[in-house]
Amino acid sequence: MGWLFGETVKKDANYHGCRYVWGKLHQKESDLVKLKKVFDAADRSGDGEVDIHEFLMYLDVERTKLIEHIFRQFDTDGGDSLSFKEFALALWTFASLDINGIGRFTYEIYKNDQRDGIDGSGITDFIEGVRSRRFEVLWWFLCRL
Repeated sequence: MGWLFGETVKKDANYHGCRYVWGKLHQKESDLVKLKKVFDAADRSGDGEVDIHEFLMYLDVERTKLIEHIFRQFDTDGGDSLSFKEFALALWTFASLDINGIGRFTYEIYKNDQRDGIDGSGITDFIEGVRSRRFEVLWWFLCRL
């Protein structure tokens, strides 16, 4: 019964590290509990971090330069994995973008990597990634937070 109401999630130290910031964003704690369950499903190793491979598997997308860039943007501490706090805040930020914001986000990711530059195939990869079923479900969930 505790799992159903998020009691197990609420005992998690990673959850508590994000709770204060989530509140400052004027978001409901019940949505944070749901997002923690999404994170735990993505964290296949159970180590409390989501690495690039787990990220790709959960979203059911191919590894492309754009997806790698997005992951690096989300990985704010440069640890090659996402903590729950990084995951929650990155997805909240990404879900808050309108279509113009997504375009700017995509441009900034490519602009910040001097080796690549933005091109049509990168944008196509991004659109195909967004269209994947798992990403659509996650996007639907996040847009309702």
